[in-house]
Amino acid sequence: DGTGLECADGAAAREGLSCLGFRFRCPVQTSDQAPGRADRERSHVSAHRLIMWLLLVLPLSVVAARWQWNRHLERDARNAQIAAAQAAPIAAYPGPLANGYQDSDRYRRISAQGQFVFAEQLLVRKSVVNGSVGFNVMTPFVTDTGVRLYVIRGWTDTPPQRTATASPVPLQVVLRIDAVRPNGDMRPNDLPAGEINWVDPLALAAGKPTSPAVFDLVEPVVPGLVPIPDPEISSGPHVSYTFQWILIGLTAVVVYIRVMRRELQDSREN
Repeated sequence: DGTGLECADGAAAREGLSCLGFRFRCPVQTSDQAPGRADRERSHVSAHRLIMWLLLVLPLSVVAARWQWNRHLERDARNAQIAAAQAAPIAAYPGPLANGYQDSDRYRRISAQGQFVFAEQLLVRKSVVNGSVGFNVMTPFVTDTGVRLYVIRGWTDTPPQRTATASPVPLQVVLRIDAVRPNGDMRPNDLPAGEINWVDPLALAAGKPTSPAVFDLVEPVVPGLVPIPDPEISSGPHVSYTFQWILIGLTAVVVYIRVMRRELQDSREN
């Protein structure tokens, strides 16, 4: 402390003893003093934070793995429904719709005879086919029995012109049954004339005989329009995602066990 004196006995200095009549402490540090304790405290804080993160990751991985597996089961059920519908024979209208529309009727094919009413044709906005956004061209088809079927004749990226006539002669068509996809207000006031957000058969029919389903035109193919593709049979990535989340959960368990063992060991040593 500026005295120029030095204590030869480090142990005495640590105890605050006098050296040549002067009382002072020598700046001697040992390995178990403050710096070591601070490092251990910081290590404990980091370990506790890691444990908290692991306790969050583990339940999250369980929930995510179960959700992905359920998506896989749903996709498998849909694939089976598509395959069964494609293998089923084409039935004359109303065919499977005789008792009303059921979800099990989706993707079935039916045949009908009648006329398209082009004067009532509408364009369904924001429709995606083959990765491109455009318009589904929806044209009512009136069967010989007077039932109105709302048919998607195809897709286009350029709105076609409507003609105020019906098809000149009755047509024999093959249709694929599809489900109605509500998407907010069907016809909000800010849309251009002749455009809608989705097809609501009951609202469009306004009390006239109709079917609650929507139909995709399979045959004949309309020149200038892209046919609506068949539904895809695919398992998707859900199985691999399921196992990825399981692996993440198992990794979290292993890391948690190792961190807890190290914490217990440190507490025993201290």
